[in-house]
Amino acid sequence: MGRNCRYNECLAVVTGISSAISLVCLCIGLSTDSWLYTCERLSEDGVHNVTYRNTTTGLWRKCVDDGMANNIMNL
Repeated sequence: MGRNCRYNECLAVVTGISSAISLVCLCIGLSTDSWLYTCERLSEDGVHNVTYRNTTTGLWRKCVDDGMANNIMNL
C-alpha cells in the first residue's frame, strides 16, 4: 500500500509541473509574433543571381520578403 501512495504523489507532482509548463508555452505562443522562419530558393538567373523568398510566419501575421542574393560557390 505504501508503494501505491508514493506513485500517486509522484504522479500528482509530475502532472502539476506539466500543466505549469504547458500554460507557460501557451502564453509565449499567443504573445509572440514569429514562430517559423523559412528561406525558399525560387529561381536562378544565370550563374551569379539566385532569388530567395524569406518568410516569417506567426499566429497574427505572415511576412514575405522576396530578395536577390549572390550565389556563393565553394570550389
